[in-house]
Amino acid sequence: MKNKLKHFLRHRFPVLLFWFQSVRFRRQCRRMFFDFQSDIARTLYDDHAICILAGPFQGLRYFNRVVWGPITPKWLGSYEACLHGLIEQIKGANYPTIIDIGAAEGYYAVGLAKACPESSVLTFDIDPFARQLQRELALLNGVENIKVCGECNHETLSRILNLRERALLICDIEGWEAELLNPSFCPALSKADILVEIHDFEGFSALDVCLNLETRFKQTHVIRRLDEEAVDLPGWRAIGSRSLERLDDRKLRQSLDEHRGTKQTWLWLTAQNPE
Repeated sequence: MKNKLKHFLRHRFPVLLFWFQSVRFRRQCRRMFFDFQSDIARTLYDDHAICILAGPFQGLRYFNRVVWGPITPKWLGSYEACLHGLIEQIKGANYPTIIDIGAAEGYYAVGLAKACPESSVLTFDIDPFARQLQRELALLNGVENIKVCGECNHETLSRILNLRERALLICDIEGWEAELLNPSFCPALSKADILVEIHDFEGFSALDVCLNLETRFKQTHVIRRLDEEAVDLPGWRAIGSRSLERLDDRKLRQSLDEHRGTKQTWLWLTAQNPE
């Protein structure tokens, strides 16, 4: 019955379905994370403004809000640590356009908008709360080179990419990358650099999706696979902020935990002929 209702809403009232799913997931995240993250906020920041303590977006202002998963790895700067070197590379690449699809509260979108003030940053997210938080995070950091949008489809993506000489596309859409990132329906993808987080999708494993995307882009892109790495506790104490001295090992370990459940994989696709 639940699946039938979900199917009906998806095809007849998709906006209503987005709201329903968003409210339900936010409630779950509040129960799981908010009390703990509020305790960590008090411990690390006292009455001072929250900001990211390390990593590629060190110094970025942040908030203590319910987001899509734990927020503390972002505060500590350890979030998706295996991508840090790549993010530093992206910051120096001078992309005229950066597109973030599935931007959530705006960690990458606002972080890159602030680090790359000459870039035009476009975000897409079907979740209305996500779009609200993106605007709040941009305002908190005085970022103006960002435009917040809703759903992204092949037509929208084609229109944007065809107007740009060079673009970076970041994609984290919980499995729908298998549908959206298809050059057969959006040929302009062939000239964009793409960073995509891989997920299971409608009966296909994350590995299946990964191999499928590699096949689609092997003629047009240089492909690099990136796998999640465990964050080393002593190592992070050594490179992290001195504020971490306020956390014992148990709280630090909890604060670094991204609660993924399974090992995460990303693909970094670099266009061979971006022009």
